[in-house]
Amino acid sequence: MPVKNVFLSKVNEMVTGMNDPFVEELRSITGPKRVFPMKATATLLGNRFVEKIEKPYEGISRPLFPKEFSYEYHPFHSQISAYGIVFDQQRLLDEAALLFAHIRDSFNDPRSVKEIATDVLMVVFWANLLIGYFEHLVESELYRNKQLQLTTADYPTLCREEEFRSILTNMKLAYAFTHLSRISAYSRIPNGNPFDYQWVCRYYLRRKIDVLGGSAMDYIGETRWYDGLERLLRALTSKDTYKSVLKQFPLRGIDELHNIPVYLVAGDEIPAFSSTIKSAPRTLDDVLRETKEPNQKFFREILHIVEFSFDLSVNLDHDVGFAIESQDGKALLEMYPRTHTQSLRAPFCDMIALPEAALESLREEGREDLIKELIQLGFEMEASGKMILVLSEKIGWQRWNRTLTCIKRILKI
Repeated sequence: MPVKNVFLSKVNEMVTGMNDPFVEELRSITGPKRVFPMKATATLLGNRFVEKIEKPYEGISRPLFPKEFSYEYHPFHSQISAYGIVFDQQRLLDEAALLFAHIRDSFNDPRSVKEIATDVLMVVFWANLLIGYFEHLVESELYRNKQLQLTTADYPTLCREEEFRSILTNMKLAYAFTHLSRISAYSRIPNGNPFDYQWVCRYYLRRKIDVLGGSAMDYIGETRWYDGLERLLRALTSKDTYKSVLKQFPLRGIDELHNIPVYLVAGDEIPAFSSTIKSAPRTLDDVLRETKEPNQKFFREILHIVEFSFDLSVNLDHDVGFAIESQDGKALLEMYPRTHTQSLRAPFCDMIALPEAALESLREEGREDLIKELIQLGFEMEASGKMILVLSEKIGWQRWNRTLTCIKRILKI
């Protein structure tokens, strides 16, 4: 039975024109490797990595799991261009080897060692990815509160406080534990006896919770989960605004991991895999794939008019979305698929944005009439200084044509 693995992809071969993953891997040995969004195909780990998972704890029945995680979360408060979840390949393989040793005798799986090792690595990877993703949600909530002037707290500073670090550790473990079925689904691994790897996900997270003191279990269950969220919220807001913020506290779920950048640090080793989950888009097709289908037509129309201009270019260096730039590198227009951090008014919405610098240029050139026209067409000002339009299939053709005409004038087309 083939194992669905998100790490290697036929799409990768189609895009790069290479069918030898070893060549592709050699190109990215040095430094952290960005793992890109690709579709999944059935594949297994290579023999070398299977040995790294199968052999280290052979003969040892139940070795202890480490208190450390196999990832690091780099907050966007520190450096927006390099934020994301960074996996250390060796620690990832070590934890997979530990889990493999635990289930070798107690979990009856008659498949080949290669298939089991691949699935075990998937479990460790996705469990840690959801653990790290909760940190992203917490930081995003702090960012929102800071923009609304409800707090002056800084995320890296908060993480150095023992009390906050403790509750955050317990809550992120509880978050992953409540998403066991998602971990199994994202791992693309078979379910049903003897392949019920949701049980293995549960086992792995329980061992991690136990080695960290077991307190995370206090926040599993709907009522206890909200008790934990309330404790986190106290740290994310000032005392005088806490009660008013609590009334509006949003229930945010996982956003399908659309736009969180994921990196793999392989060190001196060849990377164990070359492509994985949806992360920050890197091609126009990726951006469109992240966008809701009814809204893709809006992005395509703007790209179509830019395509025939020699004075404009598309910049894909944004972590999410892309920008239309002038010859001197100034961003005139930005377009974002669903993401959490780019807008306070419209999280998880597709949108078009005019950056603050572009608005200033319009004012300096005496073209304030364009800004007034944008407001009439439904653009809204953000606290960050941007002006945004939330895209919706309910926008009529007449309003969209007027919007497109206005955008052409801004881009001087």
